[in-house]
Amino acid sequence: TIAGLQKYITENYYHCTTEILSGLGQMYACDERMKNNIDAAGGEGTAQFVSQAISDIVQKHKNKEGLVDVKFQNN
Repeated sequence: TIAGLQKYITENYYHCTTEILSGLGQMYACDERMKNNIDAAGGEGTAQFVSQAISDIVQKHKNKEGLVDVKFQNN
């Protein structure tokens, strides 16, 4: 899950805020080196899929001011 990814990054690397997660999602699809590495691990199209999933989740949880007002939780 996207929440699981955010939790994994926070527990193993750095505090992954929703804004950071959103930026990572954009990099997954736009940075060719990152995209190639992700696709090599998960199959062609994985980077774009995860990027879009992150974007969809972040957009779903934005309030009227454009700020994410829900902390993702891994249920």
